[in-house]
Amino acid sequence: MTTLPQRLGRRWLVGTPKEHLGLPNAEDVRNGLIAYKIAAHAADIARGRKGARDRDDELSKARYNFDWNRQFELSLDPERAKEYHDETLRILFDVRA
Repeated sequence: MTTLPQRLGRRWLVGTPKEHLGLPNAEDVRNGLIAYKIAAHAADIARGRKGARDRDDELSKARYNFDWNRQFELSLDPERAKEYHDETLRILFDVRA
């Protein structure tokens, strides 16, 4: 018997570093889900799935145009992308002050 993801051509990829050593916390699960999304996306591109690169192409356009909000929208984890961006700005402005 196969699982639904197997029938769809996917395997269960979600995991956390703590998975077999202890109980993962919310951040561990979040990181595991992002790793899953990256792996699944890479697999879709490698398999040549139609439209798999559309998001990447849109993200490249947003980067070229310095459209930060669009980049956040298109990222795999918009909240984390905004956190990284804001953290960098704080560091830059703290150094300049």
